[in-house]
Amino acid sequence: MTTSSIIVLTGATAGIGRATAKALAPTAGKLVLVARNEQKLKALIAELAREADPNNLDYVVADLSEAASIEQAVAEIRSRYDHIDLLVNNAGGFFSDRMETSAGYEYTFALDHLGYYHFTTRLLDLIEAAPKARIVSVSSAAHTMGKMNWDDLMLTKEYGGMKAYGQAKLANILFTKELAERLKDKNITVNCLHPGVVATNFMDNMPAWIKPLAGFAKIFMKSPDKGAETSVYLATSSEVEGITGEYFADKKVAKVSPAAKDRADAQKLWQISEELVEKALVK
Repeated sequence: MTTSSIIVLTGATAGIGRATAKALAPTAGKLVLVARNEQKLKALIAELAREADPNNLDYVVADLSEAASIEQAVAEIRSRYDHIDLLVNNAGGFFSDRMETSAGYEYTFALDHLGYYHFTTRLLDLIEAAPKARIVSVSSAAHTMGKMNWDDLMLTKEYGGMKAYGQAKLANILFTKELAERLKDKNITVNCLHPGVVATNFMDNMPAWIKPLAGFAKIFMKSPDKGAETSVYLATSSEVEGITGEYFADKKVAKVSPAAKDRADAQKLWQISEELVEKALVK
């Protein structure tokens, strides 16, 4: 990425997203932060402005679990910018209790996967308008425990926090691989990553009984700054120039589960995601 790059980063105000923003801000031509809480966005911009030109910092408020909010955010970005050099999909979370969006979608799937799909595909023409562009999506090693529950994607029959999270993180990789294939003739690379086990507010939504254990475990976890290193590497390093459709961990290409290699499933997920987004927009 050059110093004139326009960067869009989701989930920017906490954890890995915040650390990624701090790493990218000093050299970004324009850094557009996307998150739900406007007060937190303003506070982060004030903090980043100590090390970066405040004129190069921008924000858009969006709830990336909600289709209408994504549409509004995309419209705002389009009104300000004619291209995007780098999109970092980082927004996501783990939820021990089952919740639904206004469209009736299971919340983890909506935020962690459909948010990536919807936001990215709606901005694709701006990404294609850049001389070179990168799309980086945060996934997780938890994908190895996941499977696509095609008969019950919204987990209405049997819900578990890790079951939902594993499915969504698997979906991130399938989405990355399908998008990379669709853009293979463009000057755009698409990759995803496992950030490591990071001490963030991710644990806040764990069941009450496990929180004491999770608190102890944080001693052995990566800091958010360390967790952001692979995101920043994929966003900026010349070493990954031209590499696309891969999953990284610790700044290296890593193995994925057999389920994450299934091209038919990747295509099926794309089609279903498209249908779910359109359905949500007419509600």
